[in-house]
Amino acid sequence: MIESTLMNNTIAEYYDSMPYESHPFADTSPANLASVARLFGLETVDTSKAKVLELGCASGGNLIPHAYRNPKSEYVGIDLSNVQIKLGQEKIASLGLKNIKLEQLSITDITEEFGKFDYIIVHGVYSWVPENVQQDILRICSQNLSAKGLAFISYNTYPGWKVKEIIRDAMMLRGAQHTDPHKKLSHARGMVNFIHEMAAPKSIMRTLVDSEIDLIRNSAPHYLAHEFLEEYNSPCYFKDFIAKAEQNKLTYVGEAEPHTMFVSNLGQQVAAPLLNECGNSQVMLEQYMDFLKNRPFRQTILTHGKRAAKIKYRITSEDIKEFEFCGRFTSIEKVELDYIPTHFTNAKGIRLSVSQPIEKAAILTLSENAPASLNFRQILEGAQKRLGSKLPIHADTLASLLEQLVVQGLIKITIRGTHPHTQISKKPIVDPLIRYDAVNQPQIGTANLWHESVRLELIQQHILPKMDGEHTIEQLAAHLIDLASSNVINFSRHGAVLTSPEDIKTSAKEHLTNALEVCRQQGLLIG
Repeated sequence: MIESTLMNNTIAEYYDSMPYESHPFADTSPANLASVARLFGLETVDTSKAKVLELGCASGGNLIPHAYRNPKSEYVGIDLSNVQIKLGQEKIASLGLKNIKLEQLSITDITEEFGKFDYIIVHGVYSWVPENVQQDILRICSQNLSAKGLAFISYNTYPGWKVKEIIRDAMMLRGAQHTDPHKKLSHARGMVNFIHEMAAPKSIMRTLVDSEIDLIRNSAPHYLAHEFLEEYNSPCYFKDFIAKAEQNKLTYVGEAEPHTMFVSNLGQQVAAPLLNECGNSQVMLEQYMDFLKNRPFRQTILTHGKRAAKIKYRITSEDIKEFEFCGRFTSIEKVELDYIPTHFTNAKGIRLSVSQPIEKAAILTLSENAPASLNFRQILEGAQKRLGSKLPIHADTLASLLEQLVVQGLIKITIRGTHPHTQISKKPIVDPLIRYDAVNQPQIGTANLWHESVRLELIQQHILPKMDGEHTIEQLAAHLIDLASSNVINFSRHGAVLTSPEDIKTSAKEHLTNALEVCRQQGLLIG
């Protein structure tokens, strides 16, 4: 008991002295977890009326946006860091939320009496706590999970973390002489630079360091401190993690990014022998793929073991018709609705080639409506309208296309529609949560309607607080002009700060137009 208390105090003090920047993580959202589970055949709890628990919630950056946008759901977050919990509680009070509470509490203190939850989120915790706490995490994900519940756990994995582990050891060696997290990190980074400069150019150590040097140099201090310099960091092989989960009567559902699970994405030459080797074991298939991809991190979804028989990993075109989809694609070619192949690129820069007119029309329909999601019927009707044709075969071709896009991870898929405004209105509106974040945490950013973390540009930070439906675009422009006239912000051209009223007025309107379009593309607008 004394040892456990000391361990908790050590972890709490570390996070109190260097709080982890608390963001939304789209992959952890109940809507995403439910969508993945439904894709593989499981019934799920309505995410708008669910009970959600997050272990290691920091200051609630991942939980508060859910609570704000789902007033009929209940949310509980726990964390050891009193500093972070108080920050979250202040934000909850400011927003007037009644359906969420954050508590300073140890994972080890949660018992069955704590209640049942439909979704349990454990992001960035499992690998960074001792083994007994890892066991408690799995225990909670079993005993406190509702009958149709889903648990999300992220963790570092081998073999990908083998290299990072060596880098961590080197950083810990030099950083160990300091207790202050900031000094520890500064000296630890210096160790990586030293090896980079002094190790023989073609040596194994130089190669290992070079593979991580950009990450070490460019990542945020709070991330590096907790990722590489925590007292506890225990990566594991996927199969071993699943074995521990099964000991706690849990079973594997899938990954929060389901496209990583499809061996077909590795090519037929790889897929065929792997499927032959692994048979019907998805767990073994995943472990083999981890070796092929040198995977360092997983975001795994679990459920009760008794539901294992209902899970199926072979999806069909028909399976995905109940979902909604979102994707934005561009093409450098003029898109003709003919049978000549056209190349599109999605938001992540991944290329796709299609040749069927209905496929091209569907991609244009999706892109035109992004960042809002569309259901199967809406995409089909939109595409057929472009073609001026309603052939029965269109539905089958579209279903096959959407299946391909889902398997390859080229579009978002959701069981619950997500519908940000896709047009810029005369009086643009974002919800009060976004307006609050723009004022109170402009450097951290906010959560869009897809629960994605969104960084805010300078102009956005100034206009979002006034995007309440009461201010016209002209008034927003006037606000920017006032700010520039009083030197709160500056507009420049060719490196020179603009000073004439006419130049400031013109530049303000240009910046506003660009900022509003960014807001639209980011999925921030609700009107």
